[in-house]
Amino acid sequence: MIVQGIGLLEAIPMSQRIKKLVENLEESNAARQRLLAHASHEIKSPLTSVKGFIDIIEFDLEKTTALTTDPERLSQILDNLWNNALKYGDLSHPIHTFLYTENNVIHINISNFLVTRLDIPPERLFEPFYRNPYTADKAAGSGLGLAIVRELTKKLNGKIQTRLTDEMIEIELLFSF
Repeated sequence: MIVQGIGLLEAIPMSQRIKKLVENLEESNAARQRLLAHASHEIKSPLTSVKGFIDIIEFDLEKTTALTTDPERLSQILDNLWNNALKYGDLSHPIHTFLYTENNVIHINISNFLVTRLDIPPERLFEPFYRNPYTADKAAGSGLGLAIVRELTKKLNGKIQTRLTDEMIEIELLFSF
């Protein structure tokens, strides 16, 4: 039955229309926040890599030390370490990258603050497919990044040392020259 003189909008109570508008606005806001988070992550990843490489280049300008290695593999190692720091680190603190030489060994040290404490032996981080259960659902990945870092470092005749504290993780690559 059609009631004459009352349009379709007038038949729906005002409270229902307002509720639907609020729901639509909340959905739009959530989508906007997801878009901003993804865009921010996509911008931070390359910028962190560039900053890390600039830090290394600036050090080599101060004191020249040559490391003959596969640049693509070294780049892949550093990218994986910096990307992990971005994904799993507390970004309210900086990611630190240090490079120094000692006793004919080049040390590349990357450290960052953690979002949650890692209550595991450091070697466990380098197991294929290991992901911290507290952060696994918050960041995309398969748990292969640090396993790849370990294998590539070995192939480049390097070593890895890892230190964990309640607040920080520090991964140091050592290459003899």
